[in-house]
Amino acid sequence: MSIHSESIDEIKKFVKGFSADSLFDYKKTSEKFSSAYKQLHALLIWNLLLPKGEFPNERYDFHFEECVSDISQAFSLLTFSLFKPSRVMARSSIENAVRVIVADAGGDHKVKSVHSLFDIAKENLDDDIITKSLISNLKSIYGELCLTVHSAHKDHIALRIPFEEVFSYDSSQYEMTIDLLRRTSSAINQALYGRFSSKLSRIGHKNRDFLLDSLPKRLKRNVQA
Repeated sequence: MSIHSESIDEIKKFVKGFSADSLFDYKKTSEKFSSAYKQLHALLIWNLLLPKGEFPNERYDFHFEECVSDISQAFSLLTFSLFKPSRVMARSSIENAVRVIVADAGGDHKVKSVHSLFDIAKENLDDDIITKSLISNLKSIYGELCLTVHSAHKDHIALRIPFEEVFSYDSSQYEMTIDLLRRTSSAINQALYGRFSSKLSRIGHKNRDFLLDSLPKRLKRNVQA
């Protein structure tokens, strides 16, 4: 048997007997996950507006659903200790969220450059100061997540070889990643509320109450003023 075939067999055995370190085995990490998940759950509630026709593809393309899909995958990857891929997906969720808001504001949401996308958002939201400010927060978090994508800082690289180490729990990586996921999902949630709060009348009161409870009181006062 060739070295190549032996390696494939080892991978097959690893997959069949797969088990990853569980963050839920650690009390403090479980608590932080629960807190961050509240913001993800709010985004899943926003997703309930899709079948009601509130974010039609002809206006928003697939970006709204892809935004929620990306951040959902980011949380899923985190549960398997896949920290760097988790942060990469979080970055993608921000890009899709901004494309949704730019599309709603009448800007060119199909522009290739994300840097240009943020500029277009800024230019097209002069009549929506609240959302414009929230987009700035998204841009700041996006910049942090770019450190991961570009391997631009020692804390944002993976260096995990071989397969057995890919799924290993690391407390410092977890702390950084769960914080970024919480802030990412919260910032997207707030930006969607700033721009689309009127759409929430179309979901049930129980879901609406949960979503509203996930938002800062000051933001709700400003939007409702």
